[in-house]
Amino acid sequence: YKALDQASGEIVLLKQLRAVAPDQRQRFEAEAQLAARVDHPNVVRVLSVAEDALITEWVEGADLNATIERTGGLPPALATLVLHEAARGLAAVHDAGILHRDVSAANVLLGADGAVKLTDFGLASLAGEADREVRGTLGTLAPEAVRGDSVTPAADLFSLGAVLVHALTGRTPFAADASSGTLDAVLHTDPTEALIGDPRFPAPLVEIAASLLAKDPTDRPGSAAAAADQLAVVLDGFGTPDADDLATFLETPSAYRPARFVGASSAFPTIKPPAAPDRPPAPAGPSRRPSTVALASIAALGAAVLALGLLNRTTDSPDPIVEEPPAVLPVEVAERPDTDSLAGTADEPLVAASTAPPLAPEVVPVTPEAAPTEPQTAPDDPPAPSPSAPAADPPRQPAETAPPPPATGRLVVSSQPWASVEIDGQTRRTPFEIELAPGIYSLQFRNPGLPAVREQVTVSAGGETQAAVRLLDRLAEVTLDIRPWAVVTVNGAERGTTPELRSLYLAPGEHTIRFVHPQLGETTRTVSATAGASQRLTVLMTQE
Repeated sequence: YKALDQASGEIVLLKQLRAVAPDQRQRFEAEAQLAARVDHPNVVRVLSVAEDALITEWVEGADLNATIERTGGLPPALATLVLHEAARGLAAVHDAGILHRDVSAANVLLGADGAVKLTDFGLASLAGEADREVRGTLGTLAPEAVRGDSVTPAADLFSLGAVLVHALTGRTPFAADASSGTLDAVLHTDPTEALIGDPRFPAPLVEIAASLLAKDPTDRPGSAAAAADQLAVVLDGFGTPDADDLATFLETPSAYRPARFVGASSAFPTIKPPAAPDRPPAPAGPSRRPSTVALASIAALGAAVLALGLLNRTTDSPDPIVEEPPAVLPVEVAERPDTDSLAGTADEPLVAASTAPPLAPEVVPVTPEAAPTEPQTAPDDPPAPSPSAPAADPPRQPAETAPPPPATGRLVVSSQPWASVEIDGQTRRTPFEIELAPGIYSLQFRNPGLPAVREQVTVSAGGETQAAVRLLDRLAEVTLDIRPWAVVTVNGAERGTTPELRSLYLAPGEHTIRFVHPQLGETTRTVSATAGASQRLTVLMTQE
């Protein structure tokens, strides 16, 4: 319960037992005793323990799992921040001699103020106990726990790595259609392989995830504190985002401006780079330091290549004869924006513009003669050109070839929460970018549990088109208050069971909602949904 402590005036969380089996009561009491041993800002604080009751601080906000369902994967900088704080809390748990045994996204609370707190010690155990029982959230169990081996703090680190991948991608890393498939994935697959080379995820962060998810416990970081230190290095590369940044994202995801990673490309070399192509080994020499003569030769060679490129000479012609260059007028070099090199590209030659206007084609300059004193009669034949002024070809400006128009345009697609989008024959997950031929495209955004949303976009050649969709703004929300409970179907498709199913998101239009209870019968309601609107539907299931 969310409750008011009348003695302190604080809002608190009250956990209270009802009629439960003895083993459940024993688990509850164990959670209370273990949780009371930990005092850390990244762990939910226990205020008091009474018979059949546990009172802890109230964290106003949502857990990480619910946040991911709402927004999709977190921006990498914020995912790093959340996992860094969770790792600090886990280190405090381990320092108290406790194994958490259920580190999962649902047990990482994100406060509205940006606080991150580890919670729920219901499956915890003392680190010294030889406990082989398989307990925890299925998709975050460590391989040794799946095999039934004794677990150590390293098992919690594996779970932490699973939460990191979940936060980055928006997907549980070992999800499968059946429990057996999930357990097999935990034992045999590495979800970080799909992250390597993805420009959204910095290599050091992927390396940390890979080390946390190592199948062998001895290959994982030595402690939760060590993992937190590694994550702190990546945080520095993001400019050290803080709780205020996380709070901004939680309140209005679109208002958060993702931070760019500017740290080292690899801080924790746990991922082997792709094998380089076979090359003959370099000859061994007596020294690794190049000689001064060699450096001078390389510099001279580079200068020669640059000069040849500027003169636009071909390498197929014989050695040119070097002549004394004629005197020329001063020239101004035409400026090209965003050019860091003196040499132009093959498509954009560097052009020198003369300060004097160029002569018109086929116009030959002649030396004027003295003006005659008397009118002269035009001769029958034109005079021959003076030998002192021979005709010469005028200088020509190199022709500038316009680059061909771009054949494609860039489409940048994003959504909140995440969605899969089928385009260009492939299904992609938001966010993503794609080069497409110019034209009009119809995008269909699909997220499990939400109706599909369509968006039409126009891609222009050489341009960039943004397709940013807030799915919930296109849908209507119906909050369910069903008493005591019911199985819910919408237009004949089952959506879930209340009270676990708290809300329905419906496309605009009329919908038939059916509520079924095995003893109390069924009730049907017709709902008119309007995009962006919300309403509450209360149904009292009674036996007719």
